[in-house]
Amino acid sequence: TPLAASNDFENPNPILKQALDAVPTIQEGRTMVLVAASEEAAPPPADEQRRRRAQAAEKLQNIDGAERQRRLQAGRVLAVVTLAQSAYLCASHAGPITRLSLLPFLFLSLGLYESAREGL
Repeated sequence: TPLAASNDFENPNPILKQALDAVPTIQEGRTMVLVAASEEAAPPPADEQRRRRAQAAEKLQNIDGAERQRRLQAGRVLAVVTLAQSAYLCASHAGPITRLSLLPFLFLSLGLYESAREGL
């Protein structure tokens, strides 16, 4: 049966629900800061909330401009770290298996960059 639209979401997977409820950064009234952290959010006035929701729905985005900037900056820093690591591995003639250590930084930097670009 499809879930009815409401203000409350009930996770149908009890294990996932318990895991998400245990994460302190995913709580009502908190805003995400660089994916892994959160801070208390002071809710804006009701008319401002409606305006922001309409704008986010129109643009299909779910993170605000400040978080997008933080993710873009973090993505750029990780890209530089990845480039530096790549240069080191090439200069030290590292083997192919060792070069695979580039992938986590590469994927994370690209993920943060795309998240900032798309607003998701």
